Amino acid sequence: MFCAAAIVVNRSKHGALVFAQKLSEEVSKIFRKCSIFDRYPIQSDDLNGYDLCITVGGDGTLLGIAPTLAHKNIPVISINYGSLGFLSSTDTENALDCIKKVQAKQFYISERQLLKAVIGDREVVALNEFVVRNIDCARTVKLQLEYDDTAIAQYVADGLIIASPTGSTAYNSSANGPIVHPSVDALLATPICPHTGPRNTIIFPVHSTIIIRGKSGEFSVYADSNYVENASSITVTTTQSQLKIIQLYQDPFFNTLNKKLRL
Repeated sequence: MFCAAAIVVNRSKHGALVFAQKLSEEVSKIFRKCSIFDRYPIQSDDLNGYDLCITVGGDGTLLGIAPTLAHKNIPVISINYGSLGFLSSTDTENALDCIKKVQAKQFYISERQLLKAVIGDREVVALNEFVVRNIDCARTVKLQLEYDDTAIAQYVADGLIIASPTGSTAYNSSANGPIVHPSVDALLATPICPHTGPRNTIIFPVHSTIIIRGKSGEFSVYADSNYVENASSITVTTTQSQLKIIQLYQDPFFNTLNKKLRL
């Protein structure tokens, strides 16, 4: 089914590169082409000519490459070599069996919506969430939330999270936001320790345009936990492309919740 596999490994994980090299020897017997990329994050052009990606690392490894994979429409097998592995397709022990089943067409695709933030003339894509906080993390930030050009809420809080359904189990969940099944078309706005303003998550239709404006100057913007830049406003929407995560079971979401988060 697939012809060329790119193994993207987070070599900062102890032993991950050695595991990827051994896995590559076996994967090369399954696919016409197989290469290892241990530079992380990977460059978009590195994936030219590949129709399957295999990541070896934690959830952060997949988060870092997700925008590129979605843009190139390349499905991914995520092998958990980290701690939580909430987004993983399989673990290291069952990795080779998983890959063989995928090549035998015994798998499902879980499509995940990504978020896009426009900051000035710059566009940034994230899988889980965008977070805005005060530049001085020890202080609260004053924010205005707008939905389709209409101001709907003002906050004095530690920050504000705009999350996708996939990201609902990440920082959003830590901030007491709801857990949303990844197939649900929605955007979530969850305040972080609000002093004033709505304390509950506001859920928007998936094709909404959400604007966050700083009411006390600039704030810091983070995409999937990575600092982006400081800004006075950002506009968040969804991307047209989706990330395709390969799974061996049709809908393992709630089983994963019970196993990983002990709900």
